[in-house]
Amino acid sequence: MDIYLEMKNILTSNLYLQLEKSYTKTCLPITASMAKQSRRKLNQSLGEFPEEWPFMDKVLVIFDPSFMDEVRRFHTNNGPRMTEMYQKSEIKTIDKTLIARLNKFLEEWVSPLEVTRQKKEVTRQRLAKIVNKENKSNPLADEEIAVKLNEMGSDMARRTVTKYRRIMKIPSSRERKCDLCIKAKTNSHLFSGNIKLWIKPIRGANPLIMLVGQDPTIAKGQVYSVLDLENTSGTLYKYITDDILNHAGLTLNNIYATNLIKCQFPDNQTPKTISEKHKVKMKDFLFPFFNNCKHWFFKEVHEIRPKIILSLGEPVHQLLIEEFSWNVPMRMKDAFSNFYKVNILNNNVLYIPCIHINTRGHRHYKERWQKFILNLKKAGTSLV
Repeated sequence: MDIYLEMKNILTSNLYLQLEKSYTKTCLPITASMAKQSRRKLNQSLGEFPEEWPFMDKVLVIFDPSFMDEVRRFHTNNGPRMTEMYQKSEIKTIDKTLIARLNKFLEEWVSPLEVTRQKKEVTRQRLAKIVNKENKSNPLADEEIAVKLNEMGSDMARRTVTKYRRIMKIPSSRERKCDLCIKAKTNSHLFSGNIKLWIKPIRGANPLIMLVGQDPTIAKGQVYSVLDLENTSGTLYKYITDDILNHAGLTLNNIYATNLIKCQFPDNQTPKTISEKHKVKMKDFLFPFFNNCKHWFFKEVHEIRPKIILSLGEPVHQLLIEEFSWNVPMRMKDAFSNFYKVNILNNNVLYIPCIHINTRGHRHYKERWQKFILNLKKAGTSLV
């Protein structure tokens, strides 16, 4: 059966449409069907037309104003209906044109609830930006954040800032203050400038796995979250989500992502380039920074209580082994693709070391990649 005829039969079976004095009657079946489903949204735009006009006549005029005179003539002087003025082929064309315009309208329409949601999201983004750019040796109090938000257009009291901050898992100003490495001038002779603490962790809805990265410094550009996991087009995001988690039947909802070294090195001076320049092992260069940062890492472990620790890269792997005295091979070549039962701060967990994206193409690791994924999947699916 022709779809237009089928929809026409459905619509004409409605007693209201049969009795209603309508210019369009039932000759626009596709538009009528979609308009009825979206009536709540459309009604807010149809108030300018006479109340006695049927809903579909208003819809016709709002999406094609050229019909205004014909519809008005029909309702005031008993003028001809659309079916009496246009051939069936013409009406079909009008119907398709109207449904295209209606689709565009619905795509652009934003409900009051959506406006509120968008305002909240903008406020969260602004708050995160303020905290990210603050001086970590003198972090902003909630009252000061409220002032800055108000200046940016988000009217907010101190107590509301506190509420948002807690929801976003942003520590208080006292907890955000960390200048241990700056005061101690940790390895400062090896690089220029001061490190900054401003990268936030990523927490999924069900974080049974703690993904541990090295530090938030990249050679080019800027990251705003641990392992750049908010940059969905980034290579590191794709490596973690597509190459690792998805193949293991996991998602970011199962992950809490953090770094062992919380601070970012200045001017894109990465630990790799610094350690190579001064001919020191990267682990040895990073160790004093981790030593200053580890109380934050301990706090995260106590809060998240992960079932699995998934490390990323050999320096992280080695720092964890040394700190917690795990009986795990120190070399990534020996440890990769296996999992280990270890204890971290009185919690028994599975430890699974993973290579960094930069060594993904090495033949040794390519040969063991599938085993790594299978072990991670086995461990992960038993928890999720």
